[in-house]
Amino acid sequence: MKHYDRTIEILIELENSFVRMRPVTVRTRLLLWELLDKYRHLNLSERKDLSQEVTPALGKKLLGLSTLAAEQAIRQDDLPWLAVGLLCHILEGFQWDDRENICRLVLLEYGAHKLKVKLSDIFNIFEPIGNPHIEKHMKIFFNRPAQLNEIEVFNIKEGVDLDGKFRFVAF
Repeated sequence: MKHYDRTIEILIELENSFVRMRPVTVRTRLLLWELLDKYRHLNLSERKDLSQEVTPALGKKLLGLSTLAAEQAIRQDDLPWLAVGLLCHILEGFQWDDRENICRLVLLEYGAHKLKVKLSDIFNIFEPIGNPHIEKHMKIFFNRPAQLNEIEVFNIKEGVDLDGKFRFVAF
């Protein structure tokens, strides 16, 4: 099966999944990993086409999944989860409300800081994106003053779930 066709199937399955509860199911985590793998194999034209397939409902779900990816990165000390989170934003395409993207990008930035990497360096693995709108918003985010990207600014802090694992919680 072609990478593009499988990527569409993954997005459809994610759109039809219930992912609000934690912990994220193994199936959801596997789908996110496969999505990252398939996206890397898409050419620029396919990447542009794919962005047209993301519905508003799927876009909102992808924003939520980026938060879960940030938590997984911190829990597992695992850099590729940050790439998964960024991919969620690339696919969502800043189509809904930029403030929602920023809030969740801050969580990925926090994860990158904890893992001692620059989130912008991870973002570079996705170039070319082929969407000037996304590139513009990501550039704006990466150029924001650091104090605006602290999780506390968004009334978020570190917490733990019922299993004692890291998660973001509201004040």
